[in-house]
Amino acid sequence: MNSASRTLGQKLPRFIDALALLLPALVLLAHAGLWPQGRWHDEYFTFYVFELAGLRGELIRLWQWVPRPFSELLIFSYWQGVRATGVPMIAPALAAAWAILMIGLSAVARPWAKPSFVARNALVLAPPALFLLVAPVGELFYWPFASLAYLPALAVASYSTLALAGPGLRERSDWVTLAAVLTLGAASVEIGMFLALCTGAGLLVEAATGNGSSRRVRIAAALMPLITAATLIAMLLHGRVSRSAEMFGDTSIYRHVGLSLWLGTVECIHEFIRPDGSTMFAAALVKLLVFLGVRECVARIWPATPPRGPIFALLVGLAGAAFLSAAGAYFNFGELCCERHAAYRQALFLLMAAAATGLWRPARARGLGPVLLALAVLICLPSRLPALRAEYGLAHLRAAALKTTFRSGRQPGPEPLDFVIPPTGPLLNHAMLAPGYYQLTQSLPPNIEGPMLFFGKSRMVIRKLDRR
Repeated sequence: MNSASRTLGQKLPRFIDALALLLPALVLLAHAGLWPQGRWHDEYFTFYVFELAGLRGELIRLWQWVPRPFSELLIFSYWQGVRATGVPMIAPALAAAWAILMIGLSAVARPWAKPSFVARNALVLAPPALFLLVAPVGELFYWPFASLAYLPALAVASYSTLALAGPGLRERSDWVTLAAVLTLGAASVEIGMFLALCTGAGLLVEAATGNGSSRRVRIAAALMPLITAATLIAMLLHGRVSRSAEMFGDTSIYRHVGLSLWLGTVECIHEFIRPDGSTMFAAALVKLLVFLGVRECVARIWPATPPRGPIFALLVGLAGAAFLSAAGAYFNFGELCCERHAAYRQALFLLMAAAATGLWRPARARGLGPVLLALAVLICLPSRLPALRAEYGLAHLRAAALKTTFRSGRQPGPEPLDFVIPPTGPLLNHAMLAPGYYQLTQSLPPNIEGPMLFFGKSRMVIRKLDRR
């Protein structure tokens, strides 16, 4: 009996750990199954430009519109795949974007050695599962054009968080690696620029006040993402922002620096305390469980407390990136934009809770981290299950709509393009174009012209899917 009790006592923790990893893994798999239902939108017009001008079109786009060299390289490669196959390749593009996010987490959690195998896996599986559950997912995770830009930057934010809260910046190579990673994030998307700018400034202060033979290396490492982000933001302000072509909100807010900063502050506080679709208590409990869970996991893997100065720099960077994304939207658009930014900010808030764990190590890690992270996932999961079920129920209709549009577009001749709007679900919104009859001879916005230009048609009928 005593032997049986001891055996059960040994197996039960392993079983609980397995369940703690299985839950976020199943959440990721359930959401990954929606990849084929992702949407196309800006792809039509941008890929037409690539077809027309090739690499020159990409260079013009980089210089005049989106100074995001890394993500634009990914998007241009995506276009090459679409061009070679003649199909949208939505699922492969999303798989690549998601893989970059997972690589960012895995790069910190390695090597996969016991006794911290479960804790390492929990740090890889739980954060992206929570990113999917705490905010709208349609644009950030299921629109290839956005995913290929934003998820690499989210991978950078995730890597930076675990690297600084876990092992920390101890060697010169750690500083150089972090600088390269932050620079990559700055080259991906605007929020990545904000993170590199704010974090780089804090790292520069930390490097300048330190001593030792590696001081110059640390200063150079801090300057690399800082200068890169400042240069790209200057290009953005001089190009896209200066054109004043994206104002669609309140004219009293548009280009008003003080009001944009104030509204951005209020919005971030509101989103941090009470995200849309959640209660204050649930939001606070999830962040607390993330803090406690990550704290246990990193202490299990890296028992020594990391240097605190870089962690403070990162916390400023994460908060600054969230704030500047909201304030920048008010300044450039006259209102908040867009869903992907709101989802990204929620991910940044969770990463702030995770980063803060580097400031306090528990006296003794009890191995509860994976369970606590699984509980955070479990709190968010019930409200998502009906939405997932509804989205899977729309899969065949969306596939039929996309197939009809591409089949019509690939047919030779002057027939109007039959553009079918896929049905909208609780997670994925495809209703981006208004039904109607359009011609290129009309004065149309790029999102309406895009499908006609992409398929080489001069007329288009946009209609909703007939479900009969």
